[in-house]
Amino acid sequence: MDQLTLTGESNPVRKTNDAVLKDDLTRAETHKLIFVGTNVSEDNGKAIVMEIGMRTEFGKIATIPQ
Repeated sequence: MDQLTLTGESNPVRKTNDAVLKDDLTRAETHKLIFVGTNVSEDNGKAIVMEIGMRTEFGKIATIPQ
């Protein structure tokens, strides 16, 4: 996944369905989650929508006071 628009990272991030074994990861670092506004850079997959609108990570950024 290309998460540049969310995290600023220019390198794609590998996403898997492996168990998450660390407790101190942010949502963006979790290798199971994909986010609105990011792009699949290679391969394909299936996803389940967990949040919509202002409850997404982009929505949370949009509500930060300027």
